[in-house]
Amino acid sequence: MNDINTSQVAAPVDSASVILFRPAQGGLEIYLMERNSERGAFAGMSVFPGGVMEPSDCQDGCPQTEGLDPAFLLNEPNLARDRAMGLFKAAVRETFEEAGVLLSIKRLVPFSRWITPVAMKKRFDTRFFLSQALPGEEPAVDGKEIVSGAWITPGQALERHRKREIKVVPPTFMTLFQLAAFDGVESLLRQAASTRIVPVLPFSCRMDGAPCVMYPHDPEYPPGKYKQPAKPGWPSRLILREGFWEAVSPAHSELSGPV
Repeated sequence: MNDINTSQVAAPVDSASVILFRPAQGGLEIYLMERNSERGAFAGMSVFPGGVMEPSDCQDGCPQTEGLDPAFLLNEPNLARDRAMGLFKAAVRETFEEAGVLLSIKRLVPFSRWITPVAMKKRFDTRFFLSQALPGEEPAVDGKEIVSGAWITPGQALERHRKREIKVVPPTFMTLFQLAAFDGVESLLRQAASTRIVPVLPFSCRMDGAPCVMYPHDPEYPPGKYKQPAKPGWPSRLILREGFWEAVSPAHSELSGPV
């Protein structure tokens, strides 16, 4: 496979998503919502609050932004300030619209950045933020675009997905996997504060004849600026089987692509 060519593909749309979390017995819980199966993007999927950045999000006038360098926090130094701040504002707006929780910008901690594979017609460049729920702060969904929501541990969410009780898209799957490794709120925030965010651009291919996404730490991921070192113990590929994404091993599989 050759290096990923991004010169003639759909430009990804700036988006933001918020991982609401709180302490729980033996670890932490995250707030996961189920989208309406008949409406909008990611219909029927279990997701974190989030959505596309709107032009109004990039307008100045928010007193919470004083003293913040949003591009630095996102590790995107070349991003214009209004666009970088717009991502923070989009995260606040979407969380309020979808989960009924009004955050302040200073409660947002950048966590990761996921870019839709270049083979897809509709693409997003999504910045994920962490935000710890305040005591007594309870989300509430609208029952229309979002049909339900619940606090759940990352491990429980992965197990429900494994049992095919809920559906998640690949970035959510990998985020849950990553979050499941933390033993509590403190370790999560400590890791987030000390980790440099790098963009993750999965490679879309086929594996054993089925749709597959390959992550930058996979040994067969194409060389180039998105390539990452190996991550022992982490899934490096997900394959789509009967509508559900499953982690698979690169070994002993027939790979083709891109698709």
